[in-house]
Amino acid sequence: MLETLNSIITSGLFLVSIYSIIRLTLYTIISNHSAYQPTKRRYIRYPKLTVVIPAHNEELGIERTLRSVLAAEYPRDRLQVVVANDGSTDRTSEIVQQFINKYHGSAKIEMRSGPNRGKAEALNQAIKERATGELIMVLDADSTIDNKCLKNSARHFLDKSIVATASNVRVVGNGTIIGLAQKYEYLISHHMKRTHTSLGMEYIIGGVGSTFRREILDKVNYYDSDTMTEDIDLTLKIITMGGRQATA
Repeated sequence: MLETLNSIITSGLFLVSIYSIIRLTLYTIISNHSAYQPTKRRYIRYPKLTVVIPAHNEELGIERTLRSVLAAEYPRDRLQVVVANDGSTDRTSEIVQQFINKYHGSAKIEMRSGPNRGKAEALNQAIKERATGELIMVLDADSTIDNKCLKNSARHFLDKSIVATASNVRVVGNGTIIGLAQKYEYLISHHMKRTHTSLGMEYIIGGVGSTFRREILDKVNYYDSDTMTEDIDLTLKIITMGGRQATA
């Protein structure tokens, strides 16, 4: 009896291993094929884009994040940046205001401040009250973007069926084993998202650099504030409406 049970378990583990190897191989092939497809150069009408940055006690990195957005290639008259200050008690508000004063007149940057009610509520209020873009990008305050990020994201929305895009996120290592593991986990998982896009099965639009049509956010009533995974919940609400997502 014991030998039979061991044999069943061994066979099961073998089949699961074979399945995993085949799945990862196919995902890698499809992802690489998608990643290296030549991009057709064509005219793009740059839609008005609002980058919303939720921030709670982000004095150490908020200025670097803002600088990366302003350094991105996108028409300045089509770009708006809104910092959703979620009740910060450090120098976040001061640093953002100094940055706004410095670039006043050359860039549309503003701050919406409110009591600490969590990321989802801060995003909702900033989008409802301040955002004017056709597209809304959500960017974490401890992140920076590539200078082609905004253009690449906007390009996907030429397809009218696309309602949201997810960015390819890369983690900066911190010299620890856990940091190294996280770096490679993100490297692999986000690269594999290209397979989801190619097969029409993308199901999570992650928070960092995620971009949405404003009209779809209005229809699904924005982020839910009673969950710890507001980005997953938002994506699922969009999917139930028949929306289509892509990886930028």
